[in-house]
Amino acid sequence: MTKSTYKSVDQHDETELVVVDAERVNDDAPSTKDAYSDYDSTVDGEENDRKGNMVARGAAALCGLTGCFLGGPFLAILAAIGGAYSATHNEGPVGDASRAVGEVALAARDKAKEHQVCEKTGTAAKSVAKGLKESFRRKSTSSTASQNPKAEVL
Repeated sequence: MTKSTYKSVDQHDETELVVVDAERVNDDAPSTKDAYSDYDSTVDGEENDRKGNMVARGAAALCGLTGCFLGGPFLAILAAIGGAYSATHNEGPVGDASRAVGEVALAARDKAKEHQVCEKTGTAAKSVAKGLKESFRRKSTSSTASQNPKAEVL
C-alpha cells in the first residue's frame, strides 16, 4: 500500500488530502438482492430493460389468455393490461407473482421453439386443410355427377 500526500488550499486554511492506493474489492461477492433484482435498469441498463419488457409481455400474454378463458375478450384485455402493468410497476407480492407468470410464459415459449411446435402445428394444419379440400372436391364432383350424368369432371 502506498501513500501519497497532496496539498489543497481552502480559502481560510490549508488542509491536507491523503490519497491511498488500495486493493480493489472483489466485485463477484455474493449479493443479498432478491430474485427479481436483475430487472433493475441501473445494473446493465439496456439488457435488463429488454429482459424486463420480455417478462412483462409474457405476463400480459398469459394473464390475457387466462382472462379470455374465464371471461371473454373484455376480461382478456383487462387481465393483459393488469399483468403487464404489475410486472413493471409493482414491487410487492403482486408484482413478484406477475413477473413469475411472465417467466413461466417465456419458459413455455422457449420450450415451444426448442421442440418446433409452431412448425409442426403449421404443417399439421396445412395437411388437414389439404385433406378437407380434397374431401369437399370429391363430394362436390360426386354430387354433380349424380345430378347430371353427362357433365364432365375437371
